[in-house]
Amino acid sequence: MTVIANPNDAIPSEVKMMVFAECIEKLLIGEKITRLDWADEKVYGVMREKLLMIMAADGQFHTWTVHEEDLRAGDWVVVR
Repeated sequence: MTVIANPNDAIPSEVKMMVFAECIEKLLIGEKITRLDWADEKVYGVMREKLLMIMAADGQFHTWTVHEEDLRAGDWVVVR
């Protein structure tokens, strides 16, 4: 399983980064996901109230419209 505690930490060699398609499975089982490219460790995506939501830097959940750049990225990880 791909897990990091903090997206800004050094990435252990055993961590396998994912593409967004792999993240869908993680979201459906309640995992939080983030991109290593995102500078803010507080920003992550999650399924909430049957919607894809993003916890933004402002500390609020917002409906998440995933951009093409994020869909194509290969630096997704599960956050705990």
